[in-house]
Amino acid sequence: MSPRRVVVRAPAKLNLTLAVGAKRADGYHEVDSVLLALTLVDRLTACLRAEPGVDLRVSGPAAAGVPADGTNLVVRAAEGVLAAAGAGVGLALELEKHVPAGGGLGGGSADAAAAVLAGVRLLGLEPDEPRWLALLATLGSDCPFFLAARHTGLARCRGRGEQVEPWSGVRLPGWWVLVTPSFGCATARVYQAYRARPAPAPTLSPAALAGATCATLEAALRNDLLPAARASHPELEAFETWLTGTWPGRFHLSGSGSSWFALCATRSAAEALAAALRADAERRDCALRGPWVCRAAGHGVQLES
Repeated sequence: MSPRRVVVRAPAKLNLTLAVGAKRADGYHEVDSVLLALTLVDRLTACLRAEPGVDLRVSGPAAAGVPADGTNLVVRAAEGVLAAAGAGVGLALELEKHVPAGGGLGGGSADAAAAVLAGVRLLGLEPDEPRWLALLATLGSDCPFFLAARHTGLARCRGRGEQVEPWSGVRLPGWWVLVTPSFGCATARVYQAYRARPAPAPTLSPAALAGATCATLEAALRNDLLPAARASHPELEAFETWLTGTWPGRFHLSGSGSSWFALCATRSAAEALAAALRADAERRDCALRGPWVCRAAGHGVQLES
């Protein structure tokens, strides 16, 4: 029997590598990226209701500026599930936001995947049906990752990001420190500033990651969008300068920004770095979202038991 209420965890993500090629005929750029889901998560509670349609309420520490109408990917994803299933019911959704919006951490994409998983589960359908990944691909390039890699939280994504190859059996070392400035980066603006150049594909593979240390993993981190993000958002470069003053050369941009991350070998080192960032931001009266200390989640969107 299908449940009447489910709760889904929707994790943030990092781009461990992001290789960007030339623009395609459809206007998107070809990408080759390794995505990692983290333990910083949103929570989506979903209930069936007799009245058709989708009702969304948003709360939580990262809720500011997040819409609750049809412009939110959560609503569009839930409406897509209901329409595809031909269901004569509706969904009541409550989204508890912890992942900052506009930060390159995939929060909106994860929330959309969570809405699909919740709707499918409530309607007694199979989440592995190809139509659900196809639906998510229409909503955003990162959206399919969170459903396709829901058992691993780690995958290589190609095409425009919608071709997902989950990687299993990999346990990554270290702890991640995330920090997001008060502003976000517009993905379209960053890609418009990008100038494609020949570049090798990412060197990461499941075999390489299986034996990775923090040093070897950090050496493989890569983001081709960094120059374009700096050029299109000058405030981002100023934020990067501040970060490198705290831990020179160790912070990396996630996706198109504006979030940055650093890898630490131990939890105590990660917590010390986060505390240093927080204290320096307070001294400088610098608006900041985070920092957060996270580990690899080991899953994409996940039903809470």
